[in-house]
Amino acid sequence: DLFNYEPRHDRIEMGVALVTEMRGKGLSVPVVQRCLAYLREVLHIRSVYCVVSESNTASKQMLLKAGFVQSGVLQDWCRVADGYESAVVYQCLL
Repeated sequence: DLFNYEPRHDRIEMGVALVTEMRGKGLSVPVVQRCLAYLREVLHIRSVYCVVSESNTASKQMLLKAGFVQSGVLQDWCRVADGYESAVVYQCLL
């Protein structure tokens, strides 16, 4: 999913979701990389970012493999059952 497009600054936010039975099969990294190529070559996007719950280890690892770097932490960003959890911002400069 691509959203929060900011044309003035050539940036966009990306969300990645897979149905449970497709997780762990190595599908996300190539799909994300293909999407990044499209954003760079066709839409001329400069920066793509993702916000991930701190506990979502699989997504964090996938983004690092796809070429993103951690660029920040949003404190107490996500409401969880017992309070709040921080989120990590990942960014890929194209």
